[in-house]
Amino acid sequence: MRLKLLVCGLGLLLIGSLHSALAADDAGSDAFAVRTEALMARFSKGPPKSIVSYAKSPPGALAVMQWRLLCDLGESGRADPETSATLAWLLKDKVALELFVTSGDPAGGSWSSALAVLSKIIEQEKQAKDGLSLRIALATALSFAQPVAAMADGKSIDPIARHAAFVQWDKAGVLFATFRDLSVWELRYVVGSWSTDSELEWARANIKTELRMRDKVGEGAHMVKYADVNSNGVSVQRGKEFYDNKPMTMAIMLEYGGVCGAISRFGTSMSQAFGVPAMPVGQPGHCAFLWQKNPHEWVLNNDVSGMDLSTCHDGITMPWGRGAWCVLLMQAAQSDRGGFVRSENLRAAAKLAPLAARTKVLERACDESPMNYAAWHDCVTAVKASGTPAECESLAAAVTSAFAKCALARDLLIAPLVAAPSR
Repeated sequence: MRLKLLVCGLGLLLIGSLHSALAADDAGSDAFAVRTEALMARFSKGPPKSIVSYAKSPPGALAVMQWRLLCDLGESGRADPETSATLAWLLKDKVALELFVTSGDPAGGSWSSALAVLSKIIEQEKQAKDGLSLRIALATALSFAQPVAAMADGKSIDPIARHAAFVQWDKAGVLFATFRDLSVWELRYVVGSWSTDSELEWARANIKTELRMRDKVGEGAHMVKYADVNSNGVSVQRGKEFYDNKPMTMAIMLEYGGVCGAISRFGTSMSQAFGVPAMPVGQPGHCAFLWQKNPHEWVLNNDVSGMDLSTCHDGITMPWGRGAWCVLLMQAAQSDRGGFVRSENLRAAAKLAPLAARTKVLERACDESPMNYAAWHDCVTAVKASGTPAECESLAAAVTSAFAKCALARDLLIAPLVAAPSR
């Protein structure tokens, strides 16, 4: 009996310590350990539904989100004095924290680098902690967690200047109005443009008048003439020599022409110049690009192989994998922000839950956001590790139903379940 009381007392002490740590915004290693132990103690006490209930409650959602960011930052990221003020603010600001951790992984997978970029932006612009400026700042931080090289000359684009440019352009009204409705995740494919700020300004000044429309701007790609040799007979395969060793700016591409890569990169940048999300994608022996022809609706342009054979281009960060279909799934998941956030919180909570409860928590994560591929992937992993053949079969059926319109996602998810050994 004394042992039981001691254990219960320790659990209460840890939970009390958690709230003290939260109030103090302490992100140090010792405080992170307290957070972890307190959440694990709480989750070990009841059935899966109690874990789900806590992770969906306002205080529980905040505690889980805070733990997730601190975990992703790693010990060195949590202890970095140059980002400590920004981290303390994020841990207190639920809106900013939620947007930061649920808008896709940072470029290169480095959360500490993303936090460093965000800190520098906020140092320069205090208004970046609120509204559209905040969303642009978070998108920039996530996109520039890995240096973004300018297409023209390979030099790194300054993320602080990039954030300021888009804030200014929005205020000046030179972007399409739909720019203001973009999520942080969508904004990543605007602010992460490979064209310099001056090139994006050039694009707005030089686009054909009939293409200066929200659903036509991507067609600006075809302003670039198809040319596999220049006027001197130099092949486009010679790289810079094709452009007479000039920086490959948008203006130079328009003057000289090019093949699929130039056309698709030009169309991507032309879209981004007006605040429209876009990205180049690879296809077998070809380069195409995705852009939002209508708000939140991605389509291929300069396409020869279709969506199923389109893959992530080097220098671009896609969610969940390298298939272009991942972009469509994330768009669908992000369309219900509340459901996606709850799903992501439950994914994080499942990492701290007892093994016996983990699958049930992840099943609820899938219910909250049926297009959250990561939630399904985690659920498949958990069931494969400890589920019965019947449970594997049941989950495979659920996956098949959820991804009826995305065979590639369905097949990747059910393959481990079909291959799972019988028990």
